[in-house]
Amino acid sequence: MEKRADWIKEIYVDQADNSNKLKAQTDVTDSKVLTGISQIQYEIPGFVDFHLHAGWTDFDHDDQEKRSSLDVEGRIKRCLNELVAMGFRIVRDAGGLECIKADAWKQSTKENALSVVECSGMVNGENAKDSAFQNCIKKRNSLWVKIFATGGVGAPPEKVLIPTMKKEIFFKLVQDYHAAGKLVMVHTWGGDSLDWCIEAGVDSVEHGIYMNQRQAYELSSKNILYVPTAAIYQLLAANDNPLKVASFFAEHARPAVIAHQKAVEYCVKEGVRMTCGTDFYSDPKLLAYEYEEVFALQRYGVPKEEAWAAFCGQTITKKETGACLHSTIRLKRHPYEINSPEELKAEICRM
Repeated sequence: MEKRADWIKEIYVDQADNSNKLKAQTDVTDSKVLTGISQIQYEIPGFVDFHLHAGWTDFDHDDQEKRSSLDVEGRIKRCLNELVAMGFRIVRDAGGLECIKADAWKQSTKENALSVVECSGMVNGENAKDSAFQNCIKKRNSLWVKIFATGGVGAPPEKVLIPTMKKEIFFKLVQDYHAAGKLVMVHTWGGDSLDWCIEAGVDSVEHGIYMNQRQAYELSSKNILYVPTAAIYQLLAANDNPLKVASFFAEHARPAVIAHQKAVEYCVKEGVRMTCGTDFYSDPKLLAYEYEEVFALQRYGVPKEEAWAAFCGQTITKKETGACLHSTIRLKRHPYEINSPEELKAEICRM
């Protein structure tokens, strides 16, 4: 018999008077409770996107620069509001939102009970040497800071693993940020910089495309959080180009998808703690793909129980979210019975 997680609650709803009132919370096998009950719903912690560039509006940042501030702010508000309607309750900014006026987005998230875990900024090989920038990063009242340790999908495959900075600079950054009370997420596709992440004790690793099994074992041993962001690479590699980006991104993404699946398989085997993140930005057309990550992980071999636990924030700690509010949502079917984004969209209860 399939084991059901204790964080998924069965809710019995009496709809005879169309009130949708909570009738009881008890075991479905208790036949006495079923008298007069017309529907079972499933209450779960709301969905998590732990790698969202909410402050970005376009894949190409030059396109964002052409937008007015009102346009940018409007797109951010719209996307955050839509995420709430889709059942998301916690998002972690992976950089970009720190450049947007707080008034432009905080009020809408407060009204909609969406918790945004903030990032102080993004650090690369150039601004790592800028003392004024570094002081600003450390003084910002945000929980996380992000380091770019390798290139990404825009880099040629033969160069993507080249570290963006020297090892001693990387270690100094991590040490300084931890001393300032920050948690450190690191964008790395693998190679030497992933070893540095493990050795330095960073708090989360993003992407890890070319992670090997030894690195997965060491991530697990240190209990470092891993955020694969699998779906976006699958979308970028798709022949129909759903994200409408330049063709060379697809050429770079295709070998990455093959390697990424292997990396995730290693993480499953070694028991690495994973959560869901999209690496999306505030573009309304991306909202159609927000549910993809939980199913992308399953395609890569993550058991559905583990994938859903990751999607509902059961693998992240209060320290990693700043102990933010994590409210619940309801589904009309048990999540383990939902097999596609389209099915999930249909099973969300509008409350």
